[in-house]
Amino acid sequence: MKNILFTYFPLYVGYNYGISLLTSLCKQNSIDAMYVPCGKSFMDVVDSYDIIGFSFVTDEDYKQCLPYLMYAKSLGKEILAGGVYARRGGKIDRKLVDHICRGEADVEEGGLVDYLLNDDRTVFELRMVRESIDGLPSPDMTGIKGTEFSRGWNFLQGIKMWPYQSSRGCWYGKCTFCEIQNLPECKKVRIKHTIWEDLTKIIDTVKPNLLYLFDELPPYNMEEWREQWLDIRIPFLSYIRADITQEDLLWMINHGLKVASFGIECGDEIYRNNVLLKGVSNADIIRTVSLLRKNNVFYIPTYMVGLPGETPSEVECTKKVIENVGGFPLVFTYHNLRDTMEEGYEF
Repeated sequence: MKNILFTYFPLYVGYNYGISLLTSLCKQNSIDAMYVPCGKSFMDVVDSYDIIGFSFVTDEDYKQCLPYLMYAKSLGKEILAGGVYARRGGKIDRKLVDHICRGEADVEEGGLVDYLLNDDRTVFELRMVRESIDGLPSPDMTGIKGTEFSRGWNFLQGIKMWPYQSSRGCWYGKCTFCEIQNLPECKKVRIKHTIWEDLTKIIDTVKPNLLYLFDELPPYNMEEWREQWLDIRIPFLSYIRADITQEDLLWMINHGLKVASFGIECGDEIYRNNVLLKGVSNADIIRTVSLLRKNNVFYIPTYMVGLPGETPSEVECTKKVIENVGGFPLVFTYHNLRDTMEEGYEF
């Protein structure tokens, strides 16, 4: 039986939830699997594996992976490509890869495991999405210390963080710049129904200082999700929307929200909502930031620069909002997703 090495370029964080989950699924099915980031650790072990699976998130990290992709190909390895960038139709050099997965590789039937065990190529022929995330194993955490997620922020230094995904999909799914817009199948929210059991086990065995929710947008407005937390009170980091209701935000804080990240994108309210379709007003931002400050929650607002058609006054407005909102802002460069999409790719 062939073995497989998963890899990715650690552009923003030193951990990839998706391939750690695939590694776990492979091991669960007696397939020899391992994952490492591109770099020295990859070069040290690549020759020991038959198949190399690359996970791409954006056009940027795809380009950073190319030297490693070419090196693995020069060794005669079988190359697989997947990840968010592949799912949304990103351009991938077909001369360097043998198969591309445009859907979710961990589907119940016809997924990557079926390919590795039975040469079933459905996972590369159809863009499949897993219907239920129940039954998935815990991600493989070999070598993970919990300190890979801090991004250099002082308030997270020395904090042992642990990843967990309680849902998939985005229940808002309207923002024009978001990957979800190009992944219509993934708009559907799929909630895990073992949250209480999973978190209890993590608390008892791992004892993290902070849980890192890897959900695109936790469905904190859905009773189906909230009722599973029961008596769990664990410090956690989570993405929220800036227009979260006061009731939902207080529920999150009461259950342990210590670090919140939310998108503002553009400081100009009209551009933000008429062009980006963010659906977030200035009043929403003020209310949410005020409540986070009042409850001593660290917050990470995110913004974008280089937006299409953005005027100098809108750029200045964003600068002022960054200064006034405070927190620990993250600023990303806008990328038109269609510019890096494979020609003829349809959704």
